[in-house]
Amino acid sequence: MSAATRARPIRAPPFLDPSGYARHRPEATLLYRLVEQHFPAFRALRSEADRPLPDYIEQEFDAYLKCGRLELGFLRLHPAALTQVLGVVYRTISGYLLKRAELPRATGHTGAVTLIQRFGSALNLNIHFHMLFLDGVYLIDEAGQLMFRHVPESGAQDLQVLVEDIAGRIGRTLERCGLIERDMENTWLADITAAGPLDDLLGHSITYRIAVGPRAGQKLFTLQTVSARLHGLEGNLNGAATSAGFSLHAGIDIQPGQRAKLERLCRYVSRPPVATERLGLTSSGQIMYELKTPYRDGTTHILMEPLDLMARLAALVLPPRMHLTRFHGVFAPHSRLRAAVTPAHRGIGAPQPLSPADAAKPSTPPPCCDELGAAPEAGVWHRD
Repeated sequence: MSAATRARPIRAPPFLDPSGYARHRPEATLLYRLVEQHFPAFRALRSEADRPLPDYIEQEFDAYLKCGRLELGFLRLHPAALTQVLGVVYRTISGYLLKRAELPRATGHTGAVTLIQRFGSALNLNIHFHMLFLDGVYLIDEAGQLMFRHVPESGAQDLQVLVEDIAGRIGRTLERCGLIERDMENTWLADITAAGPLDDLLGHSITYRIAVGPRAGQKLFTLQTVSARLHGLEGNLNGAATSAGFSLHAGIDIQPGQRAKLERLCRYVSRPPVATERLGLTSSGQIMYELKTPYRDGTTHILMEPLDLMARLAALVLPPRMHLTRFHGVFAPHSRLRAAVTPAHRGIGAPQPLSPADAAKPSTPPPCCDELGAAPEAGVWHRD
């Protein structure tokens, strides 16, 4: 044995966890056991009904049983008009900020990060956007320096005007794309595609109904363990503005330097669809799932059969290669300002590596080092 070989440090076997690391071990959770036990029967049930599951859904369930990490697959999203709708929402809010900052689009630059969710607290299909918006606008002054102009927080009346504008623009956009049809009184979806194998699962998930079994089409069983709240006396409890089925909430304002609060918010909006700690079994073998927040009527739990849980999970799986995180404005990948406003200074226009001769010279801070990346003038609004 050579000296080099004898001196080589001994490495731990690859299956040992590093010191201080505790693996989640999802295979020990109730959700894993339920999927492992009931998904084969659910798959066979769909095949017998001549509505087999698409390959990508079967692959997601199979992959979950292999690795146990449901959030890797169940957060994917692919509604036909998602990109158009998100673009309308961002441009409308961006225009509102530019107007309040008294800047035109040619010289003002907004920024946001969107995290897309398609699930509600009852494992229902509920597509919505969590948008982290800068609370102001960037501009370049006469000296070529990047400046940040703060915009004061919006009031309830501003939000109401904004959500009405968003609702109108989305309707017009979807109509131009041929996705909806309208007359003077009604709006309905255009019949542009053939029925798909998951249409019944998606429809039942959206409307809180049972998808499979003898009670298919009926409302879910619920448990009401707290007192109902009276309608019309409290107003909108979460402060959201509503219009034509759309709602807009902007109740979280993160000031510069509040990094811990920003991290908590980011963790919340990027959470997986299933909270395994709220999942349980009744003595009769039904699934009991606790809601994150009680409904107005006092509902705190939903009850379902194991096969209906499989149906709800299947409704949350969408084709692959869909991005749940979207970057807008100055944070967009091709923005010429991205390198200047982010801490890593990566992107178009990022500073190039210095030569050895230049590296020896005293460094000069970048013109915007006191902006969003290192410091403290830019805060964040959370719009939902």
